[in-house]
Amino acid sequence: IKSFFGIARMPFDPDYLTLTNQQQEIFNIINIHSKQGGLSVLAGEPGSGKTVVLKALQKQLLLLKSLKHKE
Repeated sequence: IKSFFGIARMPFDPDYLTLTNQQQEIFNIINIHSKQGGLSVLAGEPGSGKTVVLKALQKQLLLLKSLKHKE
C-alpha cells in the first residue's frame, strides 16, 4: 500500500493519529461507556473518522493493559 500510494507510513497508524474535536468527544463517550461495562456502536458515513476513533481507543487500551502488567 505504501509504495502504491507513495506514502511514508501506513494509514491509520495509531502513533500519528490526531483526533478532531468531534472525534475526541466520541472517543471520550465510548471510553466512559467501556469503563462502566457498557456497549457502544460507532456508525457513520465513509470518511467520517470511525477508524481513527477505533485506533485511538485501541492504543489507549493497549497502554492501560501494559501499565497494569507493570504493577
